[in-house]
Amino acid sequence: MSTIDIIIVTPSKHVFEGTCLDVYVPSSKGQTGLLTEHAHLVSQLGAGVITIHQTEGDKKMALRGGFFEVSDNKVMILADQAAFATDIDVDRLKAQREELETQLLSPDVSVQQREELFATRDWLQAQAELI
Repeated sequence: MSTIDIIIVTPSKHVFEGTCLDVYVPSSKGQTGLLTEHAHLVSQLGAGVITIHQTEGDKKMALRGGFFEVSDNKVMILADQAAFATDIDVDRLKAQREELETQLLSPDVSVQQREELFATRDWLQAQAELI
């Protein structure tokens, strides 16, 4: 059975390294499925949940921003942020989401600030989907 090597890193840490049967990555255009022998690809990450299918079970984590590359049955993910479900504080996440919604409703928020808030909302949503 063919496998794919996968490495996930953020600016602050090496998050995951292993082999998998296939992987579903949150790209900026939506969920992208990567199977063995996938064509070479470089793409931008979006905020969402990555699903790594391994023979011993699935691994999932939330990712936010960055890039990924697929080449020769290897997937290299350079994410701005990554979190396993065990890394997420549910109460803190809920408070952050409430605060963010309040900020989005404020008429004093500039267009640039609103775009940053929407990106943060997508990251918080990815974490909520994971848990």
